[in-house]
Amino acid sequence: MQNYSNNLINMEYMNKLFDCIRIIDVEFKSIYQEKRIDTCVDFIPEFNFEHRQDIYHQCLAQDSAIYLSKKESHCLLMYVVLPTLVDKKRLVMECIVNMTKRLDINQLYNSNDNLYKLAITDELTGAYNRRYINQKLPLAIEKCFKNRIPLSLIFLDIDSFKIVNDLYGHEAGDYLLCEFVEELQNITKENTDWVARYGGDEFLLCLTGMDNLDAKEIAELIRETVEQKLFVYSGHRIEITCSIGVYTVDSFHAIPKFEKILREVDIKLYEAKKAGRNKVKH
Repeated sequence: MQNYSNNLINMEYMNKLFDCIRIIDVEFKSIYQEKRIDTCVDFIPEFNFEHRQDIYHQCLAQDSAIYLSKKESHCLLMYVVLPTLVDKKRLVMECIVNMTKRLDINQLYNSNDNLYKLAITDELTGAYNRRYINQKLPLAIEKCFKNRIPLSLIFLDIDSFKIVNDLYGHEAGDYLLCEFVEELQNITKENTDWVARYGGDEFLLCLTGMDNLDAKEIAELIRETVEQKLFVYSGHRIEITCSIGVYTVDSFHAIPKFEKILREVDIKLYEAKKAGRNKVKH
């Protein structure tokens, strides 16, 4: 049995909270199940197979983190799209609780926010994660296109981050990533919609309504601040720099795919690295 607890939540806790939990793939096939589902839902018509399958596919198509049935139902159904792939397939956690056995559902509904936060937050740095980017960037693009305002992305990479890990250890690297995110959030909190960890030592900033020149100024401010800051970990003085790419969508002929925008800003980041690092390219 594969361990899914590191992907999203503590499965031991969830098995105590729900009467039945399944991990299912895009073909609605169960690849993990703790208890038999028919002990919870067979006697309730609205939770028959077809109904659950329809809800599941709606949730998956929208990349929704949470789906909840009506509170007055005898059973409560929840779906959580897991931020992971197995054999290139998206997985969903189906959770069912028999309300005839539960007197207090406040704990269950209050857990909604926690589940969603866990699904979209990078565990180490507290920034948003790749899943959040995939959810929110298309919405930001659509919003800017509809309102005919620019959308700028800033893509950052810590220069020679591997050297920090090699010299001072991975704990020092983790410390540096957290401090780096804090600097990003302090510098950009009034101008940035969100800061997300794209992966490793790469981070993405989304700025709606900001043109390319203004975004470049913010990127330069970030670069200068990071270059001048002295990071200290366990007595070690660590100096770093970062390379930054800036890309702006300001054409409104057609809504661009978010994957295309990510490729474009990644190209700008690559140009910054190629130019000698500690540079901003826009």
